[in-house]
Amino acid sequence: MTTPIPSEDRGSFPERFLSFCSPVFNRGKSITIQTSRVSEIYGEVARLEGDAALIRLASRIEGLSDDEAAVRLEQYGPNQVAREEHKSIPWQLVERILNPLNVMLLVLAIINFFVLDDIESGAVVTTMIVLSVSLSFVQEQRSSKAAEKLRAMVSTTAS
Repeated sequence: MTTPIPSEDRGSFPERFLSFCSPVFNRGKSITIQTSRVSEIYGEVARLEGDAALIRLASRIEGLSDDEAAVRLEQYGPNQVAREEHKSIPWQLVERILNPLNVMLLVLAIINFFVLDDIESGAVVTTMIVLSVSLSFVQEQRSSKAAEKLRAMVSTTAS
């Protein structure tokens, strides 16, 4: 005989579901946090006098030695402009399906099909899901292509 796990030990269904889906619902937040942190440092350094900025950045007017540069390259990576990672088409579709509105519509479609035995309503809701996913996917593809064209026009230089 098995003893059921108390509900407080496994969390409620919405909590478990949201934790399962959190990589999709929270996509891009870590990038935002990291960018925000870097922006704060740049803002702080920009307000400092030249000598104080060099001290804050642990640098000097002559620049870094080869050894220091190698250590920083290993620690921070190359100084490159951040690019968005490209996700596969199936993963993009999964992200759109797991949109909270689409999840709600999917639950409604399942209820219509299997609980209420209402094929017509289930088909309407399923059509809404397909249209929602398709339209958002097409719009995202078009905007990504436009953004790539704009990035190709812009050259990043430092002085």
